[in-house]
Amino acid sequence: MKKIDLKRLNISAWLIVISTYLLPYRYSDGFETSFGYPIPFIAVHNVPIERTPFSSMYVNALALLINVLIIYTFLYIITLLWKRLKK
Repeated sequence: MKKIDLKRLNISAWLIVISTYLLPYRYSDGFETSFGYPIPFIAVHNVPIERTPFSSMYVNALALLINVLIIYTFLYIITLLWKRLKK
């Protein structure tokens, strides 16, 4: 079994974080807005103005980890294909 490439893992994590701000979000039933791609991992709920923004935000760590692993796998496959095409 090969070791995990930390550089590729770092790049995939940053791509997930940056894509959260750049890709479209999902607005559902007027109460919740979800961010993240391919699996939404941040949810922001509409709350009264008196509450803090942090109390209305939910981050799903498992979905974030799955997103990073999906992008990591995608980058790994692209790297393999690139090496084979260069030969």
